Amino acid sequence: MATNTQPSFIKSPLLWMVTLTNEVVNRSPGAAVPVLLGAAGVSGSLIESIQVYPLGDITASPLRIFLKTPTPNYVLLAETSLTAVSGSGNTSAIAGYPIEVQLPRILSPASQTPATPNRGLRLPAGYALYAALGTAVAGVIVAATGGDY
Repeated sequence: MATNTQPSFIKSPLLWMVTLTNEVVNRSPGAAVPVLLGAAGVSGSLIESIQVYPLGDITASPLRIFLKTPTPNYVLLAETSLTAVSGSGNTSAIAGYPIEVQLPRILSPASQTPATPNRGLRLPAGYALYAALGTAVAGVIVAATGGDY
């Protein structure tokens, strides 16, 4: 097996965003499919964080992040609970938001300390991230930041 003798660095930053309202998908997608958040670049991508922002008052709902493989299969990668927001108005920040989606440890360093922080989710070329809700809400923005190799 060949080893990589040259370090890989991010060549260009990325920001993937999608707005979700009625995109409801079970943990095992069937007829309903999640919405594309973003696809890895030709040399792969590094996702450093995924955050969720409400667009106003919303009901509580799970948010699901799926990994789509080239085969193509949707695999539930992460799930987090969105807390209800009411009376948000536009006069102050919404408490408890944005929500950071926890990336799975199987794709990140196993032990996270100040010396070994979470270094993100590495996506090979041909893979993509998709997002969906467990129940319909008034609207949330899901944003992923990172870079393409």
